[in-house]
Amino acid sequence: MIATFVGAVSAAPSQQGALLPAIISFTATRETVDYAEVEAGTAQVSLDWSTINTNGQYLVVLESYYQNTWVSLAGANEALPLNGARTITMTLPENFGLPSYRLTLKTSQGQIIEQRFITLAYTPPAQDAPSIASFTTMAKSIDTNLLVQSNARLVVSWAVANRTPDTLIRFEEVFADGSTVSVEPPRVVLWLPSKGSTALIPRATASKEPLVFRMSLVNINTGNVYTQAELTLPVVGNVVVAAQGNNTQSAQSAIANFSAESTTVAPGGNVVLNWDASGANSVQLLENVSGGGPTTLYIQLPPSGTMTLPVPEGAPDVTYTLRAQDANGETSTGELSVTSAGDTTTNGADTSGGG
Repeated sequence: MIATFVGAVSAAPSQQGALLPAIISFTATRETVDYAEVEAGTAQVSLDWSTINTNGQYLVVLESYYQNTWVSLAGANEALPLNGARTITMTLPENFGLPSYRLTLKTSQGQIIEQRFITLAYTPPAQDAPSIASFTTMAKSIDTNLLVQSNARLVVSWAVANRTPDTLIRFEEVFADGSTVSVEPPRVVLWLPSKGSTALIPRATASKEPLVFRMSLVNINTGNVYTQAELTLPVVGNVVVAAQGNNTQSAQSAIANFSAESTTVAPGGNVVLNWDASGANSVQLLENVSGGGPTTLYIQLPPSGTMTLPVPEGAPDVTYTLRAQDANGETSTGELSVTSAGDTTTNGADTSGGG
């Protein structure tokens, strides 16, 4: 059923009672909607409204609830009619609630006169339980230096079939004793889409044991697990320990070497970076994707070492900048570029040292 709520938020300026502005009606052309249709972008609803005793001094605002805030359904700088209708293609609210809409009547100065709310129910699902259609990663391994320095990020992709409104997607790292810890990155809301990608954050460790990551579909109301899938990746490379010493001469921060084992990498492949800045107190690596892609900063790296990094998918070129700073705060930099080429057979994961 349609849940409609009326709210008189604040009083209008004093007027003769018969001339007070008000919302007469706010209705929807449907009471329920199929979750799968909303997710697919094929569900529509028409919202109709009418007001009384309104003129050019009043405005109506039509909004939908998205994640944790109200979002306008009008175009940029569009003034909606005081009596009208709007047919919209429904989208998921990207939370565990129902599709909700709000109509606000207010003065041109922004004073709220009245609000109405509509919430549509989801049609009870007549389908199989939610299932994991895919849970994958392009990475072939994880570099031990990244793990030790808490800089490891594992980009995973997933797809869920037969999603229901109560389905929570959860990612964990699984340890040998059966215990688990969340590896999800910070985000604004708990809800995740049925298809997407994210960068998991493994727990820092010096162990060379393979890492196991688990994706679970959970009923958020009961806690029951619908299904699970796992990924297992080997840990490769050798931990490079920074040499201890009191030499603080700025000349010692110079980068003696910064190179890649190959500057052309297969799409979705890995690049192996080597560096030597033996006199540095701190070393950072900046990954910058061409074409306005994301920038990633790896911090607290050892003065000398090797890292195997996945080249961001779809990136034609990636620039890596190494920054080495000495105890006096003087900085040296080194830079190299890696090109994603479809005809190369180089596989960075196979050329990393050790393990």
